[in-house]
Amino acid sequence: MIFELVVVAVAVLLVWLSWFLLSTNYERSRMPPGPYPLPFIGNVHQLGRDPPFTLEHLRKKYGDVYTFSTPVGNFVVVNSAKLARDLLVTKKDDFAGRPKTSFFPMTEIFMNKDIPSSDYSPSLLFRRKIVKSALRLFGEGTKVTEEKVTRDIKSFLQRIEETNGEAFSIHDHISALIINMLCERVLSTRYPVNDITIKKLADFGRNILLLGKQGTIFQFFPFLKYLSKDFMSTFKDVIQTRDEFFGGHLKSHRQTYEKGIIRDITDALLLAYDNEKDKHRNKDVGTSDDVMFLMLNVILAGTDTSTTVLTWFMLYMILYKDTQEKIQKEIDKVTANGSSPTWRDAENYPYLLATICEIMRHSAFVPFLPPHKAIRNTTIAGYRIPKDTAVLVNLWRIHTDPNEWKDSESFKPERFLDQNDKFIGWEARPDFIPFGAGVRVCIGTVMAKQEVFTVAAKLLQRFTLDVPEGGPTPSLEGESNAIRAPKHYTLTAKKRL
Repeated sequence: MIFELVVVAVAVLLVWLSWFLLSTNYERSRMPPGPYPLPFIGNVHQLGRDPPFTLEHLRKKYGDVYTFSTPVGNFVVVNSAKLARDLLVTKKDDFAGRPKTSFFPMTEIFMNKDIPSSDYSPSLLFRRKIVKSALRLFGEGTKVTEEKVTRDIKSFLQRIEETNGEAFSIHDHISALIINMLCERVLSTRYPVNDITIKKLADFGRNILLLGKQGTIFQFFPFLKYLSKDFMSTFKDVIQTRDEFFGGHLKSHRQTYEKGIIRDITDALLLAYDNEKDKHRNKDVGTSDDVMFLMLNVILAGTDTSTTVLTWFMLYMILYKDTQEKIQKEIDKVTANGSSPTWRDAENYPYLLATICEIMRHSAFVPFLPPHKAIRNTTIAGYRIPKDTAVLVNLWRIHTDPNEWKDSESFKPERFLDQNDKFIGWEARPDFIPFGAGVRVCIGTVMAKQEVFTVAAKLLQRFTLDVPEGGPTPSLEGESNAIRAPKHYTLTAKKRL
């Protein structure tokens, strides 16, 4: 009897293995090459602790486009600027989707009603349209916005001055500044730096990144999330803050909103929603309750991106003192009449703009673009890409490709200057795409550029940054995350003026 059971078990196993091999070969036929997947886990064991750096061996073996298997499906990884442009621009409509399994637990937090994690649909296009409209009306480069930004930065600089040249950690100062700048833009509300709300919102953003990092494992093995008490506890805290803080502010805005009087981005979103809703009466575009998720998008995206880039910026300034001095000379020359740098005259600061771009490239602050998904059968580099296949753009490799960037490991702001030392522009190089491109380009790009430039310029106009005397020299090594921040460091700020 035991022998017969063993024979049956072996037979079943052989049948299953035959099915696995045949189905895998059929599924992967004419797709980009890649390592052969193991049963159940695919190639997860080859993922490493810090992608994309730990995936470099696969690129070297299989080339600029390869297939990587996981328990939830295949991922195609793109590693060159040319292929990324084909994906994001030339075939933007083919790859406009988002794979739901790659955004756990974001799809649960945002309920598929946001912009970054939502799949391609008429309602997504509707949401993008109203956010663009709202930011044009109230948010991107307007005089009122610039005045509010300047006021917040003035308070930030005062706190830096109060350090009296002593060593301090810059991250929390920048985080509080950016949160206040965004809250004032989006909610017409600002908070004292030591207010519990600042900490709550900072924790909210950090917890979402933490959940996203942990979610990488849980999206492969979904049942594990129920075994992690810490994960579920953090998830519940995020949902509670979402509903109480952002839901509460939306309710308050609705109660006090007067059509035609725009106080902030939330009012602009409500107005844009009403205007666009009238044009889409026969389409399912949600309700005005969904504006809460768009408020979340604007504040979260701005906080994470701007805080991280500025934290990198300060680090590079204390490590590359010659670059800091060149920026300060440029600022001093432009502001010799006693003025202060503003976004409206940013073109007068080509070296500063070039430095910001080079820091974005060199730091790899965004290692991968958010995953795209093929919404129809298509191709990349002649390879078959079946509908619903997830595609990753390896931004770190593209931004350090020696075929595109001479001496790519070196930090050289001059890469973004022309022969006349003029800034070439944010989009001039096809191999520089920190905000993505095409239909999925980051919707808050202009606002992030404005925040980073203005804070950096005003800070270096007033202070010289340095490594604390006798302290360790900080490293350019970053944390492993979807948005890669530098490891903790301290600096000093000596007043110039």
